[in-house]
Amino acid sequence: MIAETDKKIAIFSANHEHLEKFKEDLAAHGISESEYIHGKGFSKACSRYPPKNKEKWTEDEIFVYNIYNGIKVGATRLLCNECSRKGKCEYTKYKQKSKNYRITLQPLEFMYTKYNEDKDIFVVDEAVSEKIKNNPFL
Repeated sequence: MIAETDKKIAIFSANHEHLEKFKEDLAAHGISESEYIHGKGFSKACSRYPPKNKEKWTEDEIFVYNIYNGIKVGATRLLCNECSRKGKCEYTKYKQKSKNYRITLQPLEFMYTKYNEDKDIFVVDEAVSEKIKNNPFL
């Protein structure tokens, strides 16, 4: 269906591996990489978000972790507005480029954002039903 339409489509999943599988499926159906973009969630894309090894976290990484995990709704806007690494950040680049693509592959945190105002069709991976049901902000 996606290959046969010129509609703008947003695909969401709570699981990054599912989004990778969508990429493979798009390629298998002749959809080129120039037609889609894969957005990674804040914690995977932010260059300030701390690595897994907590013992080596900098003060800035602790700050970013605490803000993002304490108040996720609105936290990315706050953190991104104050960041000096915007030009190098994968998260910021995704936000700036997403409207240039017909198809977007996105984590759930992007579902209710302005990056999807121009999309005609929303596809939500069925594996996210529990995550949506248990999230008071969605």
